[in-house]
Amino acid sequence: MSCQKSPSPLSLQPPAQVRRRLLLGGSLVTLLAAFFLFHPPEPLRLLDLQIYDLLLAQSPPKAAGQLPVVVGIDEASLAEFGQWPWPRYRLAQLVLALQRQGVAAIGLDILLPEADRGSPEVLFAERQRDLGEKFPNQGWLAQVRSNDAMLAETLAAAPVVLACQFLYNSQAVAADKDLLHPLEKMIVAREVDAAPGWPEPRGVLAPLESLQAATAAIGFTNARPDPDGALRRLPLLLTYRQEYYPSLALATLMLATGEWELSLELLDQEARLSWFDRQLPLDARGQLLLGFSSQPRHRYVSAADLLLGRLPENALLGATVFVGAWSTGQGDRHLTPLAQEVPGVALHALAAATILHADWYHHPAWARGMELLAVVCLGLGSTFLLSRSGLLSALLLSIGGVLLIGWGSLLLLEKMNLFVAPTLPVLVLLCNGAFLGLLRLCIEANGVRQRSIQSVRS
Repeated sequence: MSCQKSPSPLSLQPPAQVRRRLLLGGSLVTLLAAFFLFHPPEPLRLLDLQIYDLLLAQSPPKAAGQLPVVVGIDEASLAEFGQWPWPRYRLAQLVLALQRQGVAAIGLDILLPEADRGSPEVLFAERQRDLGEKFPNQGWLAQVRSNDAMLAETLAAAPVVLACQFLYNSQAVAADKDLLHPLEKMIVAREVDAAPGWPEPRGVLAPLESLQAATAAIGFTNARPDPDGALRRLPLLLTYRQEYYPSLALATLMLATGEWELSLELLDQEARLSWFDRQLPLDARGQLLLGFSSQPRHRYVSAADLLLGRLPENALLGATVFVGAWSTGQGDRHLTPLAQEVPGVALHALAAATILHADWYHHPAWARGMELLAVVCLGLGSTFLLSRSGLLSALLLSIGGVLLIGWGSLLLLEKMNLFVAPTLPVLVLLCNGAFLGLLRLCIEANGVRQRSIQSVRS
């Protein structure tokens, strides 16, 4: 008498009644995933960002080429020249040293909204006010140039972009827009109402008026981190009092190249900024997704080496330079998607390198359509497989689909700098595999139990 081995329950096809329930359950899971694609809860948004960071970390390093230079006011500089903030005459010396090196433009990532409190005339006035001290012989003060006057004189002869900070709180004090160097050669190709989703500042923390009048341009340093605290984007343009203003990175590049013409096309969900021979894709808030890389996107020079004349002659010839705080104690540090904390001046240099090399990342509006198509196709496809084939083969195909989606997203990011989020397509496959597999086992177990009960009764 021969004995045949019964097939594994994991390889059996479900009966018709079970198939109908599985199809209904899988369709509901797919519909819910499609809804979350356009109305994501906070945990899903954070997961999306983490997956983007994971793909970014797997991408190869960006090409080096010609990189911006960062002149950092670091621990060695503070040890050599004293604590921060430095007197403005020392900033003037720093600018003069860069000018002698023959740099193309200097972005000064330092806010200078008030008079230099270390200047002799300010110092004496404060001592008179606070301590009641009298200084009988003050005629020499009239012969000493103030620190701000020395810096203004230097700025007038150098290619420098000063920094400003737009403010959004209700106590912000509005500034005279005529002193802020708005973009005059700005062409808006198409505008939907105002810039859709662009924040409108209430005021601005601008440089001292004498410094504004002397400098070639001004750029803002605003940055908005994502919900998880990491900074992945920087705005390139902001509107203030119906005028457009460039970021520090963009203004410095424009000054370095002499290309001041911009064309902006505002769409429903994104914007396109044309500058020079580049088409820069901006999101709905006017931000550029930066081209982060595992390798530095700038050359670094210590401010101490520059001021002490340790650099070879013409070592920075033709370079686009950003000057700013580098030591940890000066603050202005930001978390990046590569799990690093970097100074703000490095991010401005990164934005400039991204524009120069045209290697930005982009999550276009049409990517949502691709993600929706993937969610629907994979959700319904996995539902059909789980309802028609054996459980084991369906689960193996779902796992293969997850790996394929991840590989495709990484390939798009590496080869085309496009980010198409794999989060929900992967989740719909995993949820269908887990939920429908469990549902199928429960239904089949219940069927077996019912048949056993009927067999006992008969």
